[in-house]
Amino acid sequence: MAGFHWRAAELLASVVLVGSAASCTWGMKSAPQSFAAANYNVLTNTNTDELTVFPPDGNTVTMTVPFRLRDVAFGADGRSVYGINVTNQNGVIQDTGGLSKVEFNPIRRVPVPGTAKLGIWSFAFSAGEDKVVISGYHRETGVHCGVTDATGVHCAVGDATQVHCGLFEILLPSGTVRQVLSSACYDHSSWGALSLSPNGDVALATVGDKLELVDLVNATTKPVSGEVQQGVWSPDGKWIAAFPYPKTRIFLIDAGDFSKRTDLGGAPWRRPDWSPDSRYLLLWKYQLFRCGVFLDVDGPATLEMLDIQSGRRSTIPNSQCRVEHGWSGWISGEIVK
Repeated sequence: MAGFHWRAAELLASVVLVGSAASCTWGMKSAPQSFAAANYNVLTNTNTDELTVFPPDGNTVTMTVPFRLRDVAFGADGRSVYGINVTNQNGVIQDTGGLSKVEFNPIRRVPVPGTAKLGIWSFAFSAGEDKVVISGYHRETGVHCGVTDATGVHCAVGDATQVHCGLFEILLPSGTVRQVLSSACYDHSSWGALSLSPNGDVALATVGDKLELVDLVNATTKPVSGEVQQGVWSPDGKWIAAFPYPKTRIFLIDAGDFSKRTDLGGAPWRRPDWSPDSRYLLLWKYQLFRCGVFLDVDGPATLEMLDIQSGRRSTIPNSQCRVEHGWSGWISGEIVK
């Protein structure tokens, strides 16, 4: 029986360190404590990943990560990343289930408790990293997952009563799993692009072409009005960076009053990432012809920061035309010292 299916995306990570001094290139008045903007990369036909750092001094640093992950998210502590466990089988990415945390200096992988039996469509961590919310399914006996073609991962379910699908809350470090909401097992469009409020009580999720608020405490949902499809909570909990599909604009929403919105201008199609001080958004900027001409695919991107107070955009040094596929985020400069 045909079951779950999603696209196995390539991973690429480029990390941009934010220095302590202001510069015209960065366009910053203050820096978020030597934190960095980041992107994570899977090397082709290997079982290793790669982290590239673009410090303000222009000296690019590349770190090889001897593990395979996808859908990478950066920890709030700036010293780790999280991702879905995958492996490379003859050049095809295969999901192996569960989440791992990769810590740096030294590099090591630690399984996230309670996630090993979960097939994952989307996930998000609380600011304290003491809770993770996962949209997906809980695998039991009778469920087989594997790659059947180059387009992604498929799961065959022998007995549907042995699979529980929906939204799950996992408390850390105990690994205690609680199913918050249920969904049809063959509709993994439910609760995608998750973002968790700093205290971990409320999630933002994409459901179809709409944005929803999910009250995890009371297991209730409420649509967010307006033409927005995805949203990302700021670390201080005051703002939501939201955008429609296609992501042609970014709207800054007051988390205390969703009717208060500011248009921050055009945006690339990738999800923006908040800096740890909730002052900047990291964006991918595509420049026609500047980075070359590509047929049917996006060319390399350049990393850009958007100051939500002034609206000013600044290019990340040394990132020009050097970012291709992956997930962005912020990381501490300490990991490359």
